[in-house]
Amino acid sequence: MMREELSLQEKLEYRNILNGIGEILLRLNFLGQYQVISDLLNLLDKNEDMIFIKELNGVNMWGGAGAVWEVGIQEKKDEITFINKLIELIDFMETTNVLGRGIKSIKRILSSIKQVT
Repeated sequence: MMREELSLQEKLEYRNILNGIGEILLRLNFLGQYQVISDLLNLLDKNEDMIFIKELNGVNMWGGAGAVWEVGIQEKKDEITFINKLIELIDFMETTNVLGRGIKSIKRILSSIKQVT
């Protein structure tokens, strides 16, 4: 069963990781995906932990075309930074026991992309 609350320290770490992802998305003009990150950060601000966890595991982050993880970044340096941040997020989701089904396979895909680039 998934957790319903996060500690202050966990929220700070999620904020740090999500800010890193958001900065890349904003700089590269992926505004729709940036909005997903912004919405997650707003949920953290409002202490809406259950909704945050649900949305963090949701289709806007990890679904198909248009999801945050599906962004195609042309510049290799930016792509590697982005992939590393997503892997860091997945690892922290696992550490904090909020990782949803199917996301570990995305981590494997991201890791294999990183090895190719």
